Amino acid sequence: MKIAIKNPAPKGKYLERWGDFHFGNSLASALRMHGAEVVQHFWPDWGLSEDEDAVLWLRGRRFCTPRPGVPNLMWIMSHPASVNVGELQGFDLVYAASKHLANELSTALGGRVELMRQCTDPGQFNPGQSPLPGPARQGLLFVANSRNVRRPILDWTLAAGLRPTVVGQGWEHSDLRPLVAAPHIANHELPRLYRSARYGLNDHWGDMGHYQIINYRVFDAMACGLPLISDGFPELEEVAGNAVAVARDPGSLLDAYWRLELDYDAAVEACLERWAVLEKEYTFDARARKILEDLEHLPPKERNSPAAVPRAPSWAEALLRRHRKVGPTPHKNLCSLLHVCPSGAHSAGLARMPSVSAISAGFGEGPWNVRLDGLAGELSARHYDIVYLDDAEQWTRWGTEELLQHLVSYTGAGALVSSSTPSLLDPLLSAPEFAVVCRDPLVLRRTLVGPVLHAEEEQPHPVNNPEQP
Repeated sequence: MKIAIKNPAPKGKYLERWGDFHFGNSLASALRMHGAEVVQHFWPDWGLSEDEDAVLWLRGRRFCTPRPGVPNLMWIMSHPASVNVGELQGFDLVYAASKHLANELSTALGGRVELMRQCTDPGQFNPGQSPLPGPARQGLLFVANSRNVRRPILDWTLAAGLRPTVVGQGWEHSDLRPLVAAPHIANHELPRLYRSARYGLNDHWGDMGHYQIINYRVFDAMACGLPLISDGFPELEEVAGNAVAVARDPGSLLDAYWRLELDYDAAVEACLERWAVLEKEYTFDARARKILEDLEHLPPKERNSPAAVPRAPSWAEALLRRHRKVGPTPHKNLCSLLHVCPSGAHSAGLARMPSVSAISAGFGEGPWNVRLDGLAGELSARHYDIVYLDDAEQWTRWGTEELLQHLVSYTGAGALVSSSTPSLLDPLLSAPEFAVVCRDPLVLRRTLVGPVLHAEEEQPHPVNNPEQP
């Protein structure tokens, strides 16, 4: 059987720094070990066909359109808030990386959804032949890119009086730069780093936490015997048990740290013992066997009329045209968008706009990337090209004029600000740095002189989700 893997890692000089690149390679190798022929197509080459017998789509931030005439499987691994039921109608089988998401989608689709969490490669991530003794393992390690947002786990760690070591890029313009030991580490060197660190730090995008998708750093660290301190949710605690210490604020992080430190050898042993329980199920080998078995026994899919595929939001298309961010290479991220209080339909529609790099933000825990709780929330210094306030009801319940002023401070000269409810922007009408572009709908443009920062070529996403280096 010949399988094509549609991998959302974008072609270009950063390809090998994307986690999806390595995840796809490990999965392809496992499938080949079980007799399959595998080809892999990276974004934007998803239209390629090599006479494959089946197509497996790795769903990250990319909207997926099934290829006619062959079985199509989708594995939803991240960005769950951007997945719409209409997108899934044409797929023969959908794998969801959490029980919570699988149950929700199965109800909407009437079946054809199965749980398949992320995993690791124990041939690479393992304790090693001669693991370092406890006293030789040093440092509180966080391997992650900045995401251009605040990382709560880092803020909690610093507030607890601990000094982490950061490996990753995008920190050069932040106050956390002094913590960075290296801007990048090759994927094959990660196990050595995990085995030499004393503890690891981990966190999840807000929407992944909301839908309880466990990132594969948890399994990588566990397989290496690296005690991990992570943000948490029920499925993580259910699967990882006492191999992962959960933190929700500076106080609980410090408590977790000292619980591990007071009996470090037991903490390492807890990781290895838990991994011994999980190893048969949470490996690429197990995933490959499951995929091939499902393809072999795939029942005919009922060809019901598909639900309407979500369209790109009209406001996003209009703002892109006004910002002149549509160019000859639409698969490149030409525009950065801050989507405030997002609605589900609009989040799904934005996934169909490959030229837009969107970060969603809302209040409390929810299906968005970052939280806006407090004035600064989890945003950090970045110049967004567009800020759009979507759900007026949520904003009026939690937002303030001061917060609005703070949000638009993340825009650069020429940036556009708009809203589904124009009255939400009334506080900005008298602001000298904004000019009215039009009033129906209301669009404001920042007039201050200065550079506008945006990504001309996609940068890799952080290490704690499938789109990681």
